Amino acid sequence: MTSTLTTKQSPPAVPTMPKLWAKFSVRVGTTIQLAGMAVGAALIGLAAALHSSDGVRVVLLAVGYLAIYLCSHAIAHVAVGSLVGIRFRAYGVRGTDHPENYPPVMRQIMSALPMWSALTEKSSMASASGVAKAAMFSAGEASTSVFSIAAAAYAAYAGLPGGHTLLVGTILWTIASTITVAIVPKGDYTKALRAIGWRKPLVDTKAKAAPSTRERTWGPGRRGPRGHELRNAIVGWSAVNVGMIALWAHAGGGFPWFIIVLASSTFGVGSWALQGRREAAQSR
Repeated sequence: MTSTLTTKQSPPAVPTMPKLWAKFSVRVGTTIQLAGMAVGAALIGLAAALHSSDGVRVVLLAVGYLAIYLCSHAIAHVAVGSLVGIRFRAYGVRGTDHPENYPPVMRQIMSALPMWSALTEKSSMASASGVAKAAMFSAGEASTSVFSIAAAAYAAYAGLPGGHTLLVGTILWTIASTITVAIVPKGDYTKALRAIGWRKPLVDTKAKAAPSTRERTWGPGRRGPRGHELRNAIVGWSAVNVGMIALWAHAGGGFPWFIIVLASSTFGVGSWALQGRREAAQSR
């Protein structure tokens, strides 16, 4: 007589969330984000109206675009969530919720950007329907996509230097981020799919979960590159920056806006490599 033993596959674990840098009440946070979006739109409009150097206009465009990108996410969670009966206790500010899903360089950049998070009331979320939760979760990413593409499209329409490149880059970034947040455990679209039962529930490991190898390449517990990580980071750094320089040259040159990404990414990879050298020297 033979018997078969079947094991039930456990649901995937939830990576721990980065700590909040600051908290704001719903009223104050909403006001700040609305003001940020308004200032961002005004800066892009000013860049279009000015007849000064390309450098000034590019800086105004970059700051305005970033303000709209950062301030159009969490506020949509609260707006749609409130419409479907979900209550919120506060806003939080921190870097990206899922740094472990970004490669080196982008991980450092996304972890340093002040991003808004909507903090729900647990009792309200517990009593909300799956459809209501899905609508609330989906609203943030959808809002960011719409507003950032609209800002880039206006920049291209107004003939701002780098406007067409920004539009193409925004569309590609939106496609990539949409796919990412529909796959990674902490992604908004993944949460929406989970809320309506199309994805398995996650196991919340919280502090018991050991940080992944990728998570330890950023933040206070940051470590240097190991194995082929530095090589892969340099390949990614080269591909991104060569591509941006090629786009700049194809657009006719002008103000070298690609330096913004080149400088920040060089700092990220360089400091990470130096950390690896320090660790290697200490181990000798």
